[in-house]
Amino acid sequence: MYKRINYDKLYHIFDKSVEEFFNNMRIIHTSDWHIGKNLYDYSLIEDQTFYFEKFLEQLDELKPDALIIAGDIYDRSIPSAEAINLLGDILCEIVLKKKIQTVLIAGNHDSKDRLSFGSPLLKQSGLHIAGTIEKAIKKVTLQDINFYLIPYIEPHNIKQLYPDQTIKTHDCAMRQYTKEMCEQLDKTQINIAVCHGLFGGGADAEITVGGSEMIDSSIFEEFDYVALGHIHTHRTAGNKNIIYSGSPLKYSIDEATQPKSFAILDITAKHEIALSKVSITPLRDVRILEGSFEYLSNRENFDQHHDYVFMNITDDTIVLNAISRLKAIFPNVIGLKYINLNTSVEVGFIKEKSEVSKLSELDLFENFYYDVTNQRLDELEKSYVETTMNTVKGAHHDTN
Repeated sequence: MYKRINYDKLYHIFDKSVEEFFNNMRIIHTSDWHIGKNLYDYSLIEDQTFYFEKFLEQLDELKPDALIIAGDIYDRSIPSAEAINLLGDILCEIVLKKKIQTVLIAGNHDSKDRLSFGSPLLKQSGLHIAGTIEKAIKKVTLQDINFYLIPYIEPHNIKQLYPDQTIKTHDCAMRQYTKEMCEQLDKTQINIAVCHGLFGGGADAEITVGGSEMIDSSIFEEFDYVALGHIHTHRTAGNKNIIYSGSPLKYSIDEATQPKSFAILDITAKHEIALSKVSITPLRDVRILEGSFEYLSNRENFDQHHDYVFMNITDDTIVLNAISRLKAIFPNVIGLKYINLNTSVEVGFIKEKSEVSKLSELDLFENFYYDVTNQRLDELEKSYVETTMNTVKGAHHDTN
């Protein structure tokens, strides 16, 4: 005979009342997806597809009630077709199939108008988008939790809304834009701000990426949680409940040592918030390897040969065809640096395609010459190279 379960006792064991048990809410906070990103010469679409397949599996396990995406959904304002299709597939799975209410805002990499397209219709499906800057900050209420969606703003965006105000900095713009919202905040409910930008305060005030961009995070001191995007590492910004979730993947060499994760908020009926985070192992990691060329070129010294790697070579002389030889072992070499020469020399694929396309043929040759010799062309040498190039171009034109 089956024994009847005493549910009251079960809830007591977990130190929760029946009412509190059924009013908990779980929210996942993520940001800076940068879909369509290239890591130097390598497209990350495959890596991002792999990551989000694992992310969707995590959603099945964690069963969140809501998802926050705090800006920089795409890497470019005009994303590629691959990037658009990938995001569409992800959001369809999250919003339509898994029925997870999702709020997202535009970051500085996103096109506000493109991201906002169709948002009134998508709202009916549970996707709430704040892309364009409107005078009334978008508010989304789920259960008794209010989400205030603040897309990335520039001072001129807010100056257009308030032409009589003096607005020159990002901090002034944010204060003006959020003033009415903060004054009308209902503190009997849970209030969450979703923002994208450079925020700091208190012990974190040293974070600067151009001092004029810094916004004092104390603007949001009355909020229960502030979900931030823009900085790619998980960290606080002046208060334990003002948090950058960080990017899902490592998007530069500078991020090689940064652990990546997304944040989880568990909110009880008593308005208590418990914070945790979850990491996902990527398809390929970004790593910096260091040693002699002999050591680095020995396959047996390493595993994960398909990771994105940057090499710090300790040899005191330049090794001929080092990049090509290393790529035979590590096909996704980003570049290398000789760290024990009198002046360190960097070689490899260390320029974005967008930067390279802006260089003249003479500039490209000059950079190549410096990479190989660690010396700059003088004016006479540059003149000789330019003359030679023009001669070769003329000969090629004559043969056609």
